[in-house]
Amino acid sequence: MKKNLAGKMICIVDGDSYIRSTLAGALRAEGAAVHEIEDGEEALHLDLNQPLSLIMLDILIPHLEGIYFLRTVRLDSRGKNIPVIVFTSISATDPSLIRLIAELKPLHYFIKGNISIPELMTTIRETLVPVDI
Repeated sequence: MKKNLAGKMICIVDGDSYIRSTLAGALRAEGAAVHEIEDGEEALHLDLNQPLSLIMLDILIPHLEGIYFLRTVRLDSRGKNIPVIVFTSISATDPSLIRLIAELKPLHYFIKGNISIPELMTTIRETLVPVDI
């Protein structure tokens, strides 16, 4: 298998160990280094000095909602431009939540039941790997 994501550091913040480990396995199979975080308290200690290529974020994580973690990342100058893909089971229908999410500028917002891991991997590759034209 081609190591499309070699040299990329991806952080997965998700309280669901099955989802986290499945996604981490797929990312590692393509050469990415993966940092797995299972709850909001741990997420707040993420070292933004490390070169992060992408954060995969669930909104529903234990001890702190993912949206507040994302706000903390965006308020830090080191985290304001890190690409973020929200991958959650919450369908954002509340106008205030939609507005908050839009202000925090994730690249994508996916509902877990509406996208498969292979489809998600395609989006990650398209986000992180430049296409030769």
